Amino acid sequence: MKKDNKTKEFAKNTAIILFGKIFTQLVIFLLLPVYTSVLNPEEYGIVDLIITYVNLLAPLASLQLENAIFRFLVDCRKKHNNKVKYISTSTFMLIITTFITIFIVGLIDVIFNIDYINYMLVLIISTMMINYLLQIARGLGDNISYSIGSMIVGIANVIFNIILLVIFSFGVEGMISSQIIANVLGCIFIIIKVRVYKYEKYSGIDKKICKELLKYSIPLIPNNIGWWIINASDRTIISIFLKVSKNGIYSVSNKFSTAFVTIFQMVNLSWTESVVLHIDDDDSDIFISNMINNILKIFASIMLLIIIAIPIVFNFLIDQKYAESYLYIPPLLLGSFFNIVVGLLSSVYVAKKLSNELAKTSIFASLINIIVNVVFIKFIGIWAAIISTIISFISMSIYRYIDIKKYIKIKFNFKFLISLMFMFAFSYYMYLINSFKFNIINIFLVLVYILYINRKYFLILINKMKNGVKQNEKI
Repeated sequence: MKKDNKTKEFAKNTAIILFGKIFTQLVIFLLLPVYTSVLNPEEYGIVDLIITYVNLLAPLASLQLENAIFRFLVDCRKKHNNKVKYISTSTFMLIITTFITIFIVGLIDVIFNIDYINYMLVLIISTMMINYLLQIARGLGDNISYSIGSMIVGIANVIFNIILLVIFSFGVEGMISSQIIANVLGCIFIIIKVRVYKYEKYSGIDKKICKELLKYSIPLIPNNIGWWIINASDRTIISIFLKVSKNGIYSVSNKFSTAFVTIFQMVNLSWTESVVLHIDDDDSDIFISNMINNILKIFASIMLLIIIAIPIVFNFLIDQKYAESYLYIPPLLLGSFFNIVVGLLSSVYVAKKLSNELAKTSIFASLINIIVNVVFIKFIGIWAAIISTIISFISMSIYRYIDIKKYIKIKFNFKFLISLMFMFAFSYYMYLINSFKFNIINIFLVLVYILYINRKYFLILINKMKNGVKQNEKI
């Protein structure tokens, strides 16, 4: 397949997957004033901790089977019998792990009597199921159903948050229940739309495939733990060494970088699929290197645009009791940018089925995160969590960039990355001053920089517009 065709294929899949996701994220941001006014920092901190632990426990409980089923279904899209075997076997395995999860959580509840643990259990199970079904849709190549299913989950979550949180004032329980209901609705849609049931057969359960799936998925468990430590240990450490209300502040600061990374994750889904499909092509080194550098320029632009927009929208979106969060948003965005670098490189490991390597690099970075966090949290507070996150993602980026050269020759545009660091530092300085005059200067310089790094795309767009005008004149 030619490079242009591969690029178009990637762009098409990305557009489909992004459909609805950006809209959902926009709605969530528009509702931030509602959430931050209804919940105080301590309540918001509790909800954030619950969701954080669910994001750790759901992939552990599922044994990362959702990632395994996607990777293996990509290889057998044209073989119906193989699809039946993989889906039937993985579903059977998921049912077993669900019952084990119920037993373990029930036992913990009897011994420790933890608040909200029953809500957590149902949320864990519903998260396992929706993640698994969405990855089946992706693995089968049905990105449209994946996109619509994700959109249903996002929009339903927002709607039920308004009903349960604002109208009925159910607080923490309302926010968790909203996510559970949204997950269930998403599951129902995928099951009906993708017709998952037609691949479910008792005769399709295969011991050999079970071992094959586990061989791939089990190493992803320490990888998931490593990612959780990097992304979520900050919240636990802040809650222990500072207080839960400080975690509420940190959580609000993270909303912007979370949305930033969420958009990338949608792009990364189609990117991973493209790498899996074309990793063995003759021009894979050039294709992957060019695409990584181009994607990084796009997300660098998005990061800078968010930074210049926050001084304008912050007071409209965030309640005054969370005002401290303003300071932390740009550095968290920078950490998320290096998270994106890591994510782009991870696709090579997925394509090569090197789940062990994913685990090694994630654990390495998570250890750095914990050490920096614990050592400095008492001295610099929330900044310890932010700095540890940035250092962790930079360390993992460097590690994976060097390690991946064993499998494929990827070349970064280091001149661009260096210029971006200078631009970020300048923009953050202007952001902190936060006066009308300096905000205008910041906006102007950021837009000029964005035009410069993406000049190739703007020139292509201008030429297309010129050609369109000429064709209209001939007509």
